[in-house]
Amino acid sequence: MARLMPVVTLVLVLVLLVTGGSPARSPPQTCRSTFDAVARIRGELFFFNDDHFWRVSRAGHLMTRDPVEVDTFWEGLPHHSDVSAAYERPDGSVVFFCGRHFWVFWERRTKPGYPRPLSDLGLPEELSSVDAAFVNRHTEVTYLITGDKYWRFNERTERVDSDSPQPLNRMCRGLPKRVDAAFSDTKGHTYFLQGKHYWRCDLGQGRVQNYAPHLVAPRWLGCTLAECCLDDHIETEVWPKTYEYKEKLSEEGRRNARENAAARGGVGSQVAVVVLAAAAVMWRGL
Repeated sequence: MARLMPVVTLVLVLVLLVTGGSPARSPPQTCRSTFDAVARIRGELFFFNDDHFWRVSRAGHLMTRDPVEVDTFWEGLPHHSDVSAAYERPDGSVVFFCGRHFWVFWERRTKPGYPRPLSDLGLPEELSSVDAAFVNRHTEVTYLITGDKYWRFNERTERVDSDSPQPLNRMCRGLPKRVDAAFSDTKGHTYFLQGKHYWRCDLGQGRVQNYAPHLVAPRWLGCTLAECCLDDHIETEVWPKTYEYKEKLSEEGRRNARENAAARGGVGSQVAVVVLAAAAVMWRGL
C-alpha cells in the first residue's frame, strides 16, 4: 500500500491540473432540477442551472434531454460560469449576468469590452448579483430583479430609471418574495420561477393568474409528474397570501366536494331502492 501512495498522489495532481484545480461538476438532473435563469433567445427558451442549460425549440420541443455546458455554447463566458440571469435585448444581442458582472453577446460570441460591473448599468455598487431579467415584449421595458425589488432598465440610455428600485409586489401581486428567473412570451404573459415551480403573471392587471404554482419540468422539459417528485413541499411566502393558506382553502374545497358527492350518492341510492321496491309491488300485482 505504501508503494502505491506516490502513484495515487500523482494521479490526483494530474486530475487537479486538468480540471483547473477543482473537481468536475456533475450535470443537473433534467426532471429534478431547479432553475437559476430562463431566457427567450431567437424564439427559443433556454433554462439554466449553474453552468448548464437546456434548450427548447420554437415548437416547444426539448432539443436535448441532457443539459449542455454554458461555456461550450457561448464563447467568452468563464469556464464553470454560473448564470444568474439572462435575456435578449430588442436589438437581438443577449445579456448574461454572472455574479457582479455582465456580458453582452452577439450570436454566440461576446462583444469587445466585456465583462463589465453591474454598477455600469446604474445598479448599486453593493449589489452582488441580478436574480432575474426579462423584457416585456409589448412595452419593450427591461426589468432587472434582485431579492424583493426590481429596476426598470432603459435600453437606449443603458441605465436604470431614476425611480428604481420598486417593490416586486408592485409589479405583480401574488409572487413569492424572491424569484430565481423570469421571462415574457409573445402573448403578453410573464412567467416567474422559483426552484422547480413557476407562476404566470398578467403585467397589465398586475397580479398572478393563479396563486398555486406549477412545475416547470412537465410544462417545458417533457418530464412526467412522477419524475418531478410530487411530494416536494413548497416553503415560501407570497404576497398577499401564503401557500399554506391557499393549500388549506384548496383542501377544504376538495373535502366539501367529496362530502357533497357522497351526500348526492346517498340520496340517489335511497331513491333507487324506493323505485325498485315500487316496481316489485307492481309486478306482483300483475
